[in-house]
Amino acid sequence: MAEEHQKRSHFKMVLAILLLLGIFGLLVYSGSGKNFSGFAIGNFIDSQRTNSGQPQPFGIILTTEASALYGRSFNVDNSSFSAEGTCTSIRVNDLKIEMGDAACMIVSDSFTGTFTYSESGSVIFSGTAGSITLNSDKFSSTSLVNIQVEVVPKDFSVIGVTTKNLNLTANSGNIQKIGKDGSVKTISYLSNTVLDISNLVGRVELSTGELKVTGTATSVKGDDFNW
Repeated sequence: MAEEHQKRSHFKMVLAILLLLGIFGLLVYSGSGKNFSGFAIGNFIDSQRTNSGQPQPFGIILTTEASALYGRSFNVDNSSFSAEGTCTSIRVNDLKIEMGDAACMIVSDSFTGTFTYSESGSVIFSGTAGSITLNSDKFSSTSLVNIQVEVVPKDFSVIGVTTKNLNLTANSGNIQKIGKDGSVKTISYLSNTVLDISNLVGRVELSTGELKVTGTATSVKGDDFNW
């Protein structure tokens, strides 16, 4: 029990470090041709202005149940992810790691590829990475490693996700619109609400059963609002 507690404490410390690194990374992150001038947990600074006549990005924070993202897929470019849960499939280059559905902690950096939240609730990361650490074992190479990871998560965080259009139904929670001064401009509470989010760039995380999407978008449409 003491060893398990130590492992979880170590994972939480690593996750905190990754989130801080992600904040720094998004300060200089470029996605879909847009450079972002600032980012902070819970607060956003609007993206640098695009060409005249183009929709202007604004900050959003979506908090809802995990199932709202089931079946959705996102691109990730040179960013990081971490996950804790039950490993169902792990492949690093040509090495297939058998875990027997054992508990695992995974941390990866410089990841480029796709992040998918499957219909069954597992998270799948497929692409290349600078390194990947499974529990206490680190896999790296002089070049990028190819990875395919599937985890049924207790907690996870992935930074730098992008998608041109995200359509989902949120049974509960809320979505906030954040101004460039970091303040909450408006908030809409969700109840079986269909959301259509355009040009999302940001972070997706699951913690204690709550899903949070934090980032920027150029438009958000709900059943009774249109930002």
